[in-house]
Amino acid sequence: MARSVPHARLLLGIALVGVLAFTCALSSSSAAQRPQGRVLATWLPYWDGTHGLDTVLAHSASFRYVSPFSYQTTSLTTFSAGGGILDPTQRAALRAKGVAVVPSVTAGWGPADASLIFNTPAKRNAHVAAIVKLVTDNGFDGIDIDYEKMAYTTNPVVGQRLRTGFTAFATELCGKLRAMHKRCTITVMAKTADGHTTYGIDKWVFDYAALGRVASRVRLMVYDQHGPWGSPGPIADISWTEDVVRYATSVIASSKVELGVPLYGYNWSKKGTTSVQWDQASALRTAHNAPLVFDAASQSPTFTYRAGGVKHTVWFENARSLEAKVAVANRYHVGTIGFWYIGHQSPKVWPVLRRFNG
Repeated sequence: MARSVPHARLLLGIALVGVLAFTCALSSSSAAQRPQGRVLATWLPYWDGTHGLDTVLAHSASFRYVSPFSYQTTSLTTFSAGGGILDPTQRAALRAKGVAVVPSVTAGWGPADASLIFNTPAKRNAHVAAIVKLVTDNGFDGIDIDYEKMAYTTNPVVGQRLRTGFTAFATELCGKLRAMHKRCTITVMAKTADGHTTYGIDKWVFDYAALGRVASRVRLMVYDQHGPWGSPGPIADISWTEDVVRYATSVIASSKVELGVPLYGYNWSKKGTTSVQWDQASALRTAHNAPLVFDAASQSPTFTYRAGGVKHTVWFENARSLEAKVAVANRYHVGTIGFWYIGHQSPKVWPVLRRFNG
């Protein structure tokens, strides 16, 4: 009998270990199926008031960071700030909820100016130092670089110089910010392969692989497939979206890839083309009693109506089209979904986003 009690305790201990192991396995399995916390980001354009900010604060547990879209270069070392820069109280409200503030900087430099700046060490260093100072002086959590206009070239020689120079700039800037434990995100145009394009924009300037090695996130602008410059069509066809993500994740660690998705649309007519948010598109459709058509090929909603004898064609984004993009993001293990831009979306997007496992 003296040995039976310890033996019983041993058996009980083994049983408890088994139960705990089983419980942990179930917990791990459930965790693998749940969204991994803060998986969203968004730009906050200066012209939209506090719509985006209010939305982020209401859903803050899902957001990693926001990018107020306001700063623009005015010289190598100076920047203009639009009305969308968050004030200290707004920044404090975001940080209190664990959301980082990573403002966007844009540049009006064309290919020639950008090539000269990025390929001249003294100029490049001065610009890097100015951005670092902008971050530190304002207590930002990092910076988002969105230099699109430099890509407006059809000259492959210029494109190659820009690619080399911009990569050197991003490497230097991100290295300094990383040493300060700050975020360094790089916004890039969407492309499905690495090669020169010659239709007005050379996306070759964005070296996805090199940028992915140095940036905290590479933010893919997977939208504006159709727009005011052309005929009506989806804002981001699902096949094109997948092609962009497939290429990006083949050369960048998927955890560093941010799939930038649209939450807007366009209204085309012979009188011109205007942008519409989801709420505006929905109001238009209701006002004109227009049937909603969900295009299966592009996984995008569209409708047409007539006003004053003029035909209008609207393509936009809703929860169903977002669901298709979330599926792509999950399939390629993308780390973040970003929005251009939040604040006017369908309430139905939130259940869809809970299925994103970034």
